[in-house]
Amino acid sequence: MKHRMAKWVTERWGENWQYRQEVRFLAYGGFAVLLFFLLLGQLVPQTYEIQIGRLSQETLRSPVQMIDPKATEEARQKAENNVPPQYVRDAAVMESQVKRLDQEFDRIAAVTQDDQLSTQQKAEQLAEVLTLARLDEKDFRQLAKLTPERLNALRSIARSTVIFVLNAGVQEGNAYLQESRAKIQEQVKAFDLTEWEAHLVVELASASIRPNILYDPEATRRLKEEARNQVEPVMIEKGEPLVQAGQLITREVYERLEMVGLVRDPGQSTVYHLAAAGFLVLLLLALAAFLKQYPSPIQKGNKPLLLYLSILLLNAVVLKIFAAFQVLGYPYIGFGAPATLGVMLILLLLGRGLAVFAAIVTAILASVFLNTDSGEVFDFRYGFVTFVSSIASLYVLSQVSQRSAIFKAGLYASTASLLSITAVLFLQPGTSLREWVYAAAFGLAAGLLASILTIGLMPLFEAVFGYLSAVKLIELSNPNQPLLKRLLIEAPGTYHHSMMVANLSEAAAEAIGANGLLAKVGSYYHDVGKMKRPAFFVENQLNQENPHDKISPYLSKTIILAHPYDGVKMLKEAGIPKVIQDFAEQHHGTTLLKYFYHKAKQMADGSEVLEEDYRYPGPKAQTRETAIVGICDSVEAAVRSMTKLDPGRIEQLVRKIIKERLDDGQFDECDLTLKDLERVAEAICERLNGVFHPRIEYPEMQKERKKA
Repeated sequence: MKHRMAKWVTERWGENWQYRQEVRFLAYGGFAVLLFFLLLGQLVPQTYEIQIGRLSQETLRSPVQMIDPKATEEARQKAENNVPPQYVRDAAVMESQVKRLDQEFDRIAAVTQDDQLSTQQKAEQLAEVLTLARLDEKDFRQLAKLTPERLNALRSIARSTVIFVLNAGVQEGNAYLQESRAKIQEQVKAFDLTEWEAHLVVELASASIRPNILYDPEATRRLKEEARNQVEPVMIEKGEPLVQAGQLITREVYERLEMVGLVRDPGQSTVYHLAAAGFLVLLLLALAAFLKQYPSPIQKGNKPLLLYLSILLLNAVVLKIFAAFQVLGYPYIGFGAPATLGVMLILLLLGRGLAVFAAIVTAILASVFLNTDSGEVFDFRYGFVTFVSSIASLYVLSQVSQRSAIFKAGLYASTASLLSITAVLFLQPGTSLREWVYAAAFGLAAGLLASILTIGLMPLFEAVFGYLSAVKLIELSNPNQPLLKRLLIEAPGTYHHSMMVANLSEAAAEAIGANGLLAKVGSYYHDVGKMKRPAFFVENQLNQENPHDKISPYLSKTIILAHPYDGVKMLKEAGIPKVIQDFAEQHHGTTLLKYFYHKAKQMADGSEVLEEDYRYPGPKAQTRETAIVGICDSVEAAVRSMTKLDPGRIEQLVRKIIKERLDDGQFDECDLTLKDLERVAEAICERLNGVFHPRIEYPEMQKERKKA
């Protein structure tokens, strides 16, 4: 199937169809048209010609369940108005007012107990210093005659009276102050006082009274808000008759019909279609802009773009199917749509960044497709649940190590669906336990169904588009793979060299955000071509004679330069995917086989030796991963040949090899930046220093060395 499709595309667009702009535009256009027809039913609702003052031709029922905002606001306003004002007691008032009363009595005592003053002089001074109460000249003369004992008695009575009244509480307002004065008068009657003494105590105590029960606007506002919130929204139920056939359409009826989206404006159908087209254009522009800016395989060719759009369309079809079941009367079945299917496929085939954006697009599509109960264009309950479950599955699959991780991702997606469904449904007024059980059951099934479909469909996409998922890469990394077993037996030195290169490549790739797993697996297979003539490669010679010593440099370079080609041939015959074949073909790029080139020049006897004859045929590395494997391949071979290893020499060697490849143009056709190369160098050095760190010399070894 894959080969027939590739043949048709090649015949139609030529060998370079992957890089032709027309194919890219056609892919986007086809995606938009197909998605438009899938979305049409959701974006263009059924409406009616309705006019105020006319009789309804038929019974119109609400197509959705929704809140009646006008009736709800009226009920909430009524509840708010029923909340009385709230007050709070100010404890500091009593302390301050009793203190003021004491200070007034202190001033009276200071004047009346001055023996050097006459009664008249005392009265005059009291008139000057007393400010609390309104007393007349007669009161001042009487005060001047009071004995200290009687003054203290009056002070005690006034204090206790003020404390009693303030303990009872005094609200703001003249009426409450007059009520407090009456309480003071009533309290004073209980004491054996003369008429003037009672008058004095009442005046001083009344003047000491201040409101201590104060209006609390915040508490009042809070209670009013609580009262509003306790009012259940007035609902327009789905299927509720809004107007009967033959009933007069009043302003109120018209507003309710308009609220649920049943009123058609002139030309509204055209507007809806244009709006639907506009929505898709905006979605497509956002998608195209993201794919153009975000570094991914899509920027390098049309095949990954077709894969990406195909998976998004697959998701749209799945959502459409579940939306159809929901319209047929299966409430909340939309929560059972395995929308995370596409997100998981994209993560496994194209990477995390593209999968996250696919999760956003899928959430938007779910909000539209599954919107069969809401009066709006979007029902973000479904979008929210879809997005949360997608992110949960991505969290697990970002560290996929075996096929069972897909089931684990489905389980995580189901759990996330359950939690998010619970959140969105119980935030919605009127949700019953029965409804929640239905929705939760569908949500739990969605993630598991998505994982099953992912496992079933992934080989199909791998075959059609020639892409490798993380699961497939892990299968290829199994040491029991026939080619790897052969490599271990027939070229053990190359096998262990490849394992070391894989170790370095994985660390370097992950350091720059490249696909570490792909780099590792590519390293396992990059030198399988050496199995054709293993003895001609130094790592397999052990203590044997070097066969290159007996042949010409030209023949030697022919054998060495052939191993990438031999490797690609072996990988093809073994059915290893093209992506892995690229590592065998590209890891040397067009680098120069320096040793045999210089040896040939020394033996040339004046004849010309062409440098291009001693260069690998290429192509140069096309991806960051193949470039990294090429670097690590050279570094590992060079480090193995060093006799003295220390961090400084290792770093010097690594940077020298990278610089030589950079100067030779080996990175011209891949996306490696200078910043990437710096991080690659650091990661390789760190990993090599961990392998070749100094070891402790045991005493027996030291003795043997001294003897020697």
